[in-house]
Amino acid sequence: MSFLDNCGSIVLDAILTDVGRKRMAQGTFKVSKFALGDDEVDYSLYNKEASDSVARGNLILSQSCFEAFSNDSAVINYGLTNFVSNHVFYMPEMKLNYSGSQTTGRPEEREGFTRPYEGVFYLSANDETSLKLKEDLSSDNYFLKSGNSLSNKIVIESGINSDEAEASATESNRKDLILDNGLLDSYMIVYVDSRLFISVMSQPRGSKFETRANGAFLYNLGPLQGNTPVTLPRIIDSHDSYLISAADNKVMQNTTTNDLHFSAIKGARGTVAAIGLTMENRLCGTSTTNSDPKYAEFGKTSEVLFSGANKYDYIDTTVYAIGASSNAQISIPVRIVRYAGT
Repeated sequence: MSFLDNCGSIVLDAILTDVGRKRMAQGTFKVSKFALGDDEVDYSLYNKEASDSVARGNLILSQSCFEAFSNDSAVINYGLTNFVSNHVFYMPEMKLNYSGSQTTGRPEEREGFTRPYEGVFYLSANDETSLKLKEDLSSDNYFLKSGNSLSNKIVIESGINSDEAEASATESNRKDLILDNGLLDSYMIVYVDSRLFISVMSQPRGSKFETRANGAFLYNLGPLQGNTPVTLPRIIDSHDSYLISAADNKVMQNTTTNDLHFSAIKGARGTVAAIGLTMENRLCGTSTTNSDPKYAEFGKTSEVLFSGANKYDYIDTTVYAIGASSNAQISIPVRIVRYAGT
């Protein structure tokens, strides 16, 4: 990958993919749609104290830009979205809810809310692997179990992640900033690699995630239920899309308790979803069976991942979630692991 020196200039840098070059050679190439993104822009460089609007944005305009990809699998992580309304001042974001997901007032550790280990969510292939992972990680909070509807889950929240008072987590702000602007992600689209997964599970309808007037936190995001792929456009080759229903996130600001003990979103909250993953059956064999060739093709085999002597086959992949209304997006790194012996 390389960079353009200055993204302050107007530059169109288009590189065709292999498919695009093939269609160009055939004379059938035609641009039918395009997408814009701002992955490389660091908006924290915006200087609100500068004297004029140009000076406030100078540091942002001086940043380097990514050069166009030629890889068919390249995706935009932070796509730009156009809204006709002039009243959208805050856009929802997606955050993962787990103990330690915020530096201050972070959510408390809760049973069933999976935590990443060194930034990665581990997914156990079978019961044998789960026992070994618990032994190596000293906890079963750091991994999910394939196809298990009752164990750990990945919890995703959508909302206004701002600590400004005008966006605080009140019922009126939820209505004004999210519901009235059509930004409530009642559904989320989850994309997973179809070569590795056969289903994405999610919480049932009627699930609860809310605080009561006395500050008590009530949540019920299980048992998870299986879903089948839908025919939405793929954001990346070989990835299936799943349309899952999200539950209302009604964790509100309260004088009795700190709402950030329950939610990873700092401001007005929209929805929440809990997901689990079901791996392709051939990847789930125990150590007494032959390792599926996909481990060698897409990952590594018989590797020591932790301080002990246990060896694992593993594949690193990414699960993508997108809000169906807000287009808020999040990428979730997942490591499929299978105990391979010692």
